[in-house]
Amino acid sequence: MKNTGDTNHRREQGSALALILIIAVVLLLVGNGLLGLGLQSQTLTARSCDEIRARCAADAGLAQAIQMMNEWEGGDLPSMTDELLPNCDASFSFSISGNAEDGYVATSIGVSGSREKTVSCILEAQAGGDSLWVGVCTQGTVELKNASIIASSPLGQNVEVHTNSTASDAIKIGFLAGIAGDVVVGPEGNPSTVIDGIHRVTGSTSAATEAMPFVPFSSPEGLTDRGSITGNTTITEDGRYSEIDLSDWRTISIEDDVTIYVEGDITLGTGSTLEVAEGCSLDLYVDGDIELKSLSKIKSESNDPTQIRIYGTSTCSDIVLKELSSAQAAVYAPNADLDLKTLTAFVGAFMGNNMIVREVAGFFYDPDVGDLAGGPRGGAGGSASFSILRWQE
Repeated sequence: MKNTGDTNHRREQGSALALILIIAVVLLLVGNGLLGLGLQSQTLTARSCDEIRARCAADAGLAQAIQMMNEWEGGDLPSMTDELLPNCDASFSFSISGNAEDGYVATSIGVSGSREKTVSCILEAQAGGDSLWVGVCTQGTVELKNASIIASSPLGQNVEVHTNSTASDAIKIGFLAGIAGDVVVGPEGNPSTVIDGIHRVTGSTSAATEAMPFVPFSSPEGLTDRGSITGNTTITEDGRYSEIDLSDWRTISIEDDVTIYVEGDITLGTGSTLEVAEGCSLDLYVDGDIELKSLSKIKSESNDPTQIRIYGTSTCSDIVLKELSSAQAAVYAPNADLDLKTLTAFVGAFMGNNMIVREVAGFFYDPDVGDLAGGPRGGAGGSASFSILRWQE
């Protein structure tokens, strides 16, 4: 007879072994699943971190683009390639396209690992709270020859003369000449050494806390080509001209709100006039030089210099008023020298490179010009800066 106890015991051992094998397989499967889940979670976490770093890098690229645009002085637009973030493997590249007329577009690409993020925005130039035209402001020198004057129009109101220079004798005031207002020299400059003839300044003298900004700007684009002007002309529409070379005793009449861009020089012949009608305005951009010959005029019919705004681009280097000529305008020409010859008169404001007022000539600041906000297209006055107009990703 078989021993049933041994048989049952062997069966129980076999069942236990099978159960252990089943449990081992289940644990192995569960372990593999958990390991796979952990690896997948680690991969997703790494990707998420790369996405976050790529986004941060793209945003940092836009911030850098805006900063460099605020420091941009014309020429090639700013750009950067594969710039690493501090203490991080992520990098960004950005480029800026467009122009002052249509706006600038900044595009930034952030990269981290295998992830890439692209963001872009439209930038616009915004003017600060201060007017572009504060009276007279030069990057270099201001010289008044004998019996010349810088004052306000009407007389008795305050005018400011600024120079960013701190050089000795950057401002010279000759015999019987004078500045009927305040003078501000460059930061940390000494007015006593910068101003030769300081006793001929009726107002205060001081050093600026920071240099006056000369903001770059672009010429208007898309204007209709209208050739050149040599004779009597009435203008009622915007236009681009190769030059203005007005013959003697001729007149250009502006009879609407007009923007004119002159790619060459502007010359008004003897006795000629550029006149803006009452209630109209002129924004005049010029790449070349400006010359007013004897007895010629740039004027407003209502004697209001705020109606005429002249913007000299980076290639405009000289603005000359010859004997017995006159001008009423607000002029912003960062690289231009203003030369007022004997017996000339300028009413308005000037912001440029250098200025000389010769014998028995006068520069008269009109305070109404100081109420003009902003400046040329693609630039601005005061504390100008670029900011984000629209943003997308």
